[in-house]
Amino acid sequence: MSVRIGDNSVKIYRSHAKINIGLRIAGKRPDGYHNLESIFQEISLYDEISFRKTEKELLVTCDHPDVPLDEKNLCMRTFGLISQKYSLQGGVEIGIRKKIPPGAGLGGGSSNAATCLKAFNDLFGLNLSRSEMLVLASRIGSDVPFFIIGKTALVLGRGEVVIPVSLNLKYRLLIVFPNIAVPTPAIFKNLALGLTDYKRNVKFEAVISMLTELEHLNRYFYNDLEPVACRMVPEIQDILNQLRSAGATYASMSGSGSAVYGMFEPSVNLEKIARRFPSGYSLFQAKPVQ
Repeated sequence: MSVRIGDNSVKIYRSHAKINIGLRIAGKRPDGYHNLESIFQEISLYDEISFRKTEKELLVTCDHPDVPLDEKNLCMRTFGLISQKYSLQGGVEIGIRKKIPPGAGLGGGSSNAATCLKAFNDLFGLNLSRSEMLVLASRIGSDVPFFIIGKTALVLGRGEVVIPVSLNLKYRLLIVFPNIAVPTPAIFKNLALGLTDYKRNVKFEAVISMLTELEHLNRYFYNDLEPVACRMVPEIQDILNQLRSAGATYASMSGSGSAVYGMFEPSVNLEKIARRFPSGYSLFQAKPVQ
C-alpha cells in the first residue's frame, strides 16, 4: 500500500488486487461457509481511494457503475464498524477510482475495505496494531484479513488465517476478464470435489516452496471452483486454452472468477498475446507485489 497527499488534506491510497494460486475447498463449516486453502498473491493492479476528513457523515463515491453505494459497499460497512466501536467524531469523504473490475475474483472489494481500515486508523489516530486490524477485518469479509498483510500468504479457514510466505516470484501476469459475472453461490451449490484425485491428497502448505519453480505449478496447484465455473461460463475455458496455447507456464481462474490469469516468463511479449482476445474483454498486465 502506498499513500500520497493530495489537495485540501486529501490522502490517496493504493488498494491492490490479488490472485489465487490454487484454491482448495477443504469442506463445509457449521456456519455454512467453506474452509479453504489457497495461496493469495498481491499484484500490481490497484484501485486508488481518496480520503478526506469532514465534520459531516460518511460520503462514498465511485467511478464504476457496478459498485454499490449502499450498505452492501464494504467501505461503508468498514466505516460503520469502526465508527461504532471507537465513537469516531466527524465523517469521511471517500472517492474510489476503480481499475480492479468488480465481480472478477480479484478481491477488489475486500482490498478496498482493508485500505479503508488502514486509512481510518491513520486519519483518526486510532493506533491500532496489525493484530487488532486483523480481528476487525475478519468481521468485514472473508478475504479482508489478507489485504491487511498483503504480498504472498497461505490463507486457511474462511480466510481469517493468514500466514505470510516469503517468496521471490519473478513471473509476469496477463489477466483476462470476459466481463461476465459468475454467481458464486451457484458455483458452490454445484461443487463436486474429486476426492480421489492425487492432487487433492497434497496440501498446498506442503508444496508451497515449489511456487518459485513455474514448471511445478500445474502438478500441485489447482482451483476447485474452476471446473464448475467453466461449465457455467464457457468463455472461462476458452480463455484458459488461449493462455496455455500462447505459452503460459500456468493458467488458472482467480477465486470464483470469472477473471483468468496466465503466468509468463519476464521475456514474453504480453501485448502480442493480449491481441488474441475479443475487444469486449478487459485485459491487464501485472506482476507480483513482493
